[in-house]
Amino acid sequence: MLIIDKIWPIMESSFPYNERRTFEDQKKIFNRENFFCKTYEQGNDLLGFITYWDFGDFIYVEHLASNKKFRGKGLGGKILDELKAFNKLIVLEVEPPNKHDIFTLKRIGFYERNGFLLNEYHYIQPPLNPHSNETELKIMTYPNLIDNKTMDLVRETLYNNVYIKIWEMEN
Repeated sequence: MLIIDKIWPIMESSFPYNERRTFEDQKKIFNRENFFCKTYEQGNDLLGFITYWDFGDFIYVEHLASNKKFRGKGLGGKILDELKAFNKLIVLEVEPPNKHDIFTLKRIGFYERNGFLLNEYHYIQPPLNPHSNETELKIMTYPNLIDNKTMDLVRETLYNNVYIKIWEMEN
């Protein structure tokens, strides 16, 4: 079984359509040399996974998710601790804080409890698939906030490497 086949049910149930690629396009991303996916399993159960990109200057966390029946048991923090051991800037995207959306606030709170800081820069996530639109998000970073120059580097790197229109590329 391919790793994408293992993680897809959790990815599909954990992220809205506009924050993930199609199954076929996600499979293609697995062939990129600086893209990584790590799974966490116990027996026959997939507890969770992380997908991330290592761009040398920083690590970008694209997806981090736990199986619903294993949430709240510390796996997410353990996964983030493993990334922190690389001693690099870690970048991830979250929905902007919304006092009317408890899930958004809980997600941001989880990352803050793990040492991440919410940057106030304007940031738009380009479409990840041919049927979604751009999405306003916020950037969180570890171990510190970033300056304008670093934000420009992060934005440019993500736009040119992560948000490529893979559905337009040849196989």
